[in-house]
Amino acid sequence: MTQPNIVWTRIDERLLHGQIRITWGKHTEANLILVANDEAAEGPNAAFMQAGMKASAGGEYAVRFFSIQKNY
Repeated sequence: MTQPNIVWTRIDERLLHGQIRITWGKHTEANLILVANDEAAEGPNAAFMQAGMKASAGGEYAVRFFSIQKNY
C-alpha cells in the first residue's frame, strides 16, 4: 500500500457501506478507510463484520479496524 492519504473523516453508525466506496471514496481520492468501532475491531462477530466491510470496499481501498475503548 502507498502512503495513507487521510483527507476526510465521517461519523456513521452504518460503518462502511456502498455510499462510502462509490461516492465519498472517489470524491476524496482516499486510499485507506479506517473503521473505529469496538464490535467490528474485537467483538465476537468481528471476523464476519470485517469480511463484509472489506467486501464493500471492493478492493479499491485498504481497510483497517480499530477499537475505540482500546485506543482511547
